[in-house]
Amino acid sequence: MAITLSNLLARVKHYRKDLHSGEHLYALQVAARKLAQLAPLKSVQTTVTTVVGQSTYDVPAPTTGVLGMVESVSRISRAYRTSTGEILNEMNTQEAMAPHNLNDTGVPSRFGDRFGALVLYPAPEAVESITIIAETVPSLESEIVDMPLHAEEALVAGATYELMLIPGEGYNPTLAQHWAQRWVKEHGNYQGKVMMGTSGSPTIHIESPYSARTRNGSGTSGWMV
Repeated sequence: MAITLSNLLARVKHYRKDLHSGEHLYALQVAARKLAQLAPLKSVQTTVTTVVGQSTYDVPAPTTGVLGMVESVSRISRAYRTSTGEILNEMNTQEAMAPHNLNDTGVPSRFGDRFGALVLYPAPEAVESITIIAETVPSLESEIVDMPLHAEEALVAGATYELMLIPGEGYNPTLAQHWAQRWVKEHGNYQGKVMMGTSGSPTIHIESPYSARTRNGSGTSGWMV
């Protein structure tokens, strides 16, 4: 089941008529990404072809075959050498973010995640294939999200919260708090249905639509869902 975000525009426009449709849509895209991160993430598998001496590899989003549906990598959870099945040990966040000595080459034995990019250590001494398992979320460019219809109420609540905080005639931080509480309730209901009856209302932080966006660049991969 998929939701077309543009079908929800009328519901969120009502609260911020002073904004243009692009801002309404982007608020829905932010809410969809947050909701996907709170629920069990979808895992996909891909292979990356290494380059001699290169330690970091951008991982392009998987293709779904559905027009308007775009996903991006949230986290790389596992990696192994395709030819041998040898599992690579995972670096911690600090190690993955640290600059590596480019002179250290060999057979990769460790992997890390740097904002959705794959980091290998040591840098490969030969061309080979590395298979990775990654969790994905909707991209901030996606107009269709792979979610059941009962996610709509959470998407509207999260998007309206975002819109209430955008400067302009309709800026209303008091009303934003109302929608923040509604968001917590609705995403708890959504999680409960996804988890087959186990619900909860964790405290969350919602990014502003104007926060920095991270994008990945090139890479060689072939996605399998």
